[in-house]
Amino acid sequence: MAGSADQRSTARLRGVVRLSAPEAFVVQVVTSAVAALAGQHPELSCEVISATRPLPQHGPSNDLDIGVTRPRSRRLEVRELASYRLALFAARSYVDARPPIRARADLRDHCPVFYVESMLQVADLDLIDQFFPQRRRLIGATSVLAQVALVRAGAGVGLLPSYLAEPHSDLVAVLPHEVGVELTYWMTSRPANLRRPEVTAVADAISHGAARLRW
Repeated sequence: MAGSADQRSTARLRGVVRLSAPEAFVVQVVTSAVAALAGQHPELSCEVISATRPLPQHGPSNDLDIGVTRPRSRRLEVRELASYRLALFAARSYVDARPPIRARADLRDHCPVFYVESMLQVADLDLIDQFFPQRRRLIGATSVLAQVALVRAGAGVGLLPSYLAEPHSDLVAVLPHEVGVELTYWMTSRPANLRRPEVTAVADAISHGAARLRW
């Protein structure tokens, strides 16, 4: 995804750019990138779709698609955006009211909070059985922001993106040295889409926004 943001900064962008990305990435990166470009270019429109789904392997369904599974097709332009960590968190009040969680075996006594299993389409996120093999139930939400809210409310132990959980002082890490998975956000597009200056400008703004954050 080559391109010079400096050369395009003074060009007038117009048209519609449609992109898809996981909800947390939209909130953390896409919103500010889109808002900044829209403020500079009054004829630019953006359509943002929040979705946790596999990246199309043979061609994006949107101008830009962002997800955690890297497509293998050589016909796509692929850009690595950022790596982040999924880890276990619980509300401080939840942890204080229960016996200490000192080992993975102790997790069997706790309810995990994660995605709705029957609706999870991303294989790289199919992780809950790895950490809660003896679980009797699960509280699931299709929204990762809802998962964070559930954990903060004391619903159980959540497998959450660290960059979403750590800013909340009422959440504490659970088994931080034993449980964790690193994932990477990837952005894909067709080469033809990137010949449109408005698409490349949005792609560059998202890439720069992701690079500035502490993941």
